[in-house]
Amino acid sequence: MAIAKRRDVRLQAIDSDIQDDRNDVSPGDKALLIVEDDSHFARALLDRAHKLDYKAIVTGYAEMAFNLAKKYRPQVITLDISLADSNGWVLLDRLKHDNDTRHIPVQIISVDEQQKRGMQLGAVGYLQKPVSSQNLGQALDRASRLASVKERRVIVLEPSTA
Repeated sequence: MAIAKRRDVRLQAIDSDIQDDRNDVSPGDKALLIVEDDSHFARALLDRAHKLDYKAIVTGYAEMAFNLAKKYRPQVITLDISLADSNGWVLLDRLKHDNDTRHIPVQIISVDEQQKRGMQLGAVGYLQKPVSSQNLGQALDRASRLASVKERRVIVLEPSTA
């Protein structure tokens, strides 16, 4: 019980102590939603986002992340799997099944080793921590390019009935 309470207090600090751009995001801005429970890594992601000309919004809570995604409609979401109020798998599934958020590319960045699961649930990429600045930049660039594609093609494969 005490460990969970400390973790909750730490996450509240993430949401209140990190000065993100949520008050400066306007429609049409290149925005990134950072869903991360580690305040040091969240700050590193925020700094990297600014270097890539993103306005960034940070939270350590799945429920808050879902609400922020619906409100700000970011171009990209980075997602840690370990969160205080839920796990990232539930959030990813929820984002990909909501009409307002399913098109947003989600880049998982986590210590969790279930890359295949992440891709099956709809993530566009999976980076395992620790992450180099170069790999992070490449992943965000790729996700951003995917977000900017207006026309998408779908291939439907059906088993042969012969």
